[in-house]
Amino acid sequence: FYSLGVPNKEVSIGFNDYLLRMFFASGTDATAASKLSQKIFRALSVNQPELLEEAFFTFFAGIPYQWYVKNNIAEYEGYYCSVFYSFFAALGLTIKPEDMTNKGRIDFTVVMEKGIFIFEIKMKSNSKNAMEQIKEKKYHEKYLMEGKEIFLVGIEFNEEAKNLSKFETENITRQS
Repeated sequence: FYSLGVPNKEVSIGFNDYLLRMFFASGTDATAASKLSQKIFRALSVNQPELLEEAFFTFFAGIPYQWYVKNNIAEYEGYYCSVFYSFFAALGLTIKPEDMTNKGRIDFTVVMEKGIFIFEIKMKSNSKNAMEQIKEKKYHEKYLMEGKEIFLVGIEFNEEAKNLSKFETENITRQS
């Protein structure tokens, strides 16, 4: 029994990109997936979550409409959280789904070498927006002593458009 290891995230992404190209005969879909994956990984690696909005919008725009036919899955924030979780897991990132704090539950947290990203997902029809909830519940307090920049990312989805309707980010600077 053998285990294949990779020395770092960049090698892991490169290896995954290579495998994607091998599985797709035309290479077109793999190239698009690779570019999107790299853009998202880079945005998180360099602590620029604002660069995620276009990438996420593009990603959700590519999900076939047939997947939503005869079901109401697009109405539930759990669906969108699951898609994000799957995408980040495929990138090999450290993800904490349903990350508990003393004041509530973060939808998911992504921990990178230089930053911590707290994600909250809401449906547009919800009375409270995502960023309001993150701030009200002070989810970031759990990570104040980590010595990393903390980013709040609030994302709202429109069930009719089946895509992002609002995307907000905020950097929390630790008070000394």
